[in-house]
Amino acid sequence: MNKEIEAAVKWWTDTLRNGAKQDNGDPMCNMMALFCASTMKPLTDTQLDAFSKELTEQLRTQLSKTWDPSRPTFGSALNTLDCDYGPNAMLSAAAIKAGIATCCPPFPMKTCMWIMPGTVEVRYGYRADTETVYQETN
Repeated sequence: MNKEIEAAVKWWTDTLRNGAKQDNGDPMCNMMALFCASTMKPLTDTQLDAFSKELTEQLRTQLSKTWDPSRPTFGSALNTLDCDYGPNAMLSAAAIKAGIATCCPPFPMKTCMWIMPGTVEVRYGYRADTETVYQETN
């Protein structure tokens, strides 16, 4: 569980650090979101570190309730981090604790991550293909 959490937290932290892609399938809306993102102050290392620590704790608490390597998809609906036009409760709580705005931007639109035993996958943007963020090797 620790490697999956580490991979998930790193992906979200790096995405916030590097400026999240804003893709909801509407080119005009995407352009407006990119303009808004360009006017925002960059997140500080202090904010990103606080976000990372809080998200790690939130995930440890949540995943421990449903983590079962013998049934990797068990509880998968609860083992997601997502943003539609704003981050879900876990991401929002970590952002608030770190003093980061809970909107898109800085969070990416239409993004969903699944954290399951042995794998972490993400769909980054509207109708995006699923990417593997972490895959356990035996």
